[in-house]
Amino acid sequence: MDFKPTTIAEFQCHAIETLLREFPSLKTGGFNSRIEGRVATPAVFLELTEFSYPELVASTDYTLNCQFSLKLVGSSLVDDPVVQLEDLAIKVSRFIRGNRWGIYAEPAEILTSSADEFSPHDEAYRVWEIRFAQTIAISENQALIEA
Repeated sequence: MDFKPTTIAEFQCHAIETLLREFPSLKTGGFNSRIEGRVATPAVFLELTEFSYPELVASTDYTLNCQFSLKLVGSSLVDDPVVQLEDLAIKVSRFIRGNRWGIYAEPAEILTSSADEFSPHDEAYRVWEIRFAQTIAISENQALIEA
């Protein structure tokens, strides 16, 4: 396996692609959890919600402590929608926990996993949020450096 530093965007794309491959029942994946129009469900959306620099690390080091919000979106129109979404959340969180995604990263740590009753979303959907933290080696973005 080719381990190398990555950009946040590359990490998110890689994580979403990995989840879609690992869980074939997922029909949609992306970065923005705002539901506009109809979304094929179940769906997964991943967002970087927070980052910080590790203490006692040289300023030239591009390691970041990252926190992510992964939203699982299920349909309210299926039989037992709550049970189905909870079951998927358990399976996905088990997969994320300890995962290094094939990059320079510490094992992922699940921070919380809960129903997201406060997200503004269509009544046709149910949302579950899994928050996880991971320290990742981030590479410089050449486009930003050259600008």
